[in-house]
Amino acid sequence: MGSPAGIGVLILAVAVAIAIGCLVPVLLELRRTTRRLTSVLRIAEENLEPALAELRGTLRNLDRITNDLGAVTEDARAVSGSVRKVGRNVATLSSLASAVALALGARAEGLKAGLGAGGIYLAKNFFGKGARS
Repeated sequence: MGSPAGIGVLILAVAVAIAIGCLVPVLLELRRTTRRLTSVLRIAEENLEPALAELRGTLRNLDRITNDLGAVTEDARAVSGSVRKVGRNVATLSSLASAVALALGARAEGLKAGLGAGGIYLAKNFFGKGARS
């Protein structure tokens, strides 16, 4: 083994042995880290599954509430439209009632004025002539 090739093989063998000696602790630590990571992932998966199921239920409830709010909003719009129609009808009836009251008032005033004028005419012509005759 005194030859240069033998010395080269010996140096190579020593280098490989040192490399293996350095890699063993790294590989052992990598193995422990992989086990811990697997454990953490398992725990996360176990805890995440119920949370996801609860989130799905919450989303279904939220969807139902949103649909209910949409229906209530539509009902409110319909009621609002009906209230507006009733308001317009009340305003129309009020203006008609005012017009009728104004017309009846004018007729009543005209009738009152006419009866007053007729009474004065009768008083002057019949009672005034009768008193002279």
